[in-house]
Amino acid sequence: MRARAFSALAFALVTALLVASCGGGDDSGAAPTSANGMPVIELRAPDGALRVEVARTVDERALGLSNRDRLDDGAGMLFDLGETRRATFVMRDMRFALDMVWIDAGRRVAGVTANAQPAPPGSMGPPYGSPGEVRYVLEVTAGVAGELGIAEGAELDFTLP
Repeated sequence: MRARAFSALAFALVTALLVASCGGGDDSGAAPTSANGMPVIELRAPDGALRVEVARTVDERALGLSNRDRLDDGAGMLFDLGETRRATFVMRDMRFALDMVWIDAGRRVAGVTANAQPAPPGSMGPPYGSPGEVRYVLEVTAGVAGELGIAEGAELDFTLP
């Protein structure tokens, strides 16, 4: 009897671990998450789509893409500022150049800062500011915005979790 109870418990534990590691068993409809625990969503642009991490908290926005060597192809980070306002970003602790896409509350591109360069080590680098009030900022590897037809006036389609 004791061996049977132990076997049942072991089977239950192994099953739970397999379900958790495979991502199964969650019918909540929650967005997948990145290694940093940020939600990952699809963002559709005029000429393609990206899978983007969504930085929503102050800490997530402060960390951003710092200390990464690169972004995977088809990836980016969307910063939800939580409100419509003028925004300023710096490239502290960045290791590669970015396109910064400034997006208004209606999900229309207000402007693009192309090929923003990483700051020198130990420096904040120059500030990059939005062309007006924005709600979101999309960061992608330099050149990707142009490849996807992301330019001032373009409409982007995404649903936040």
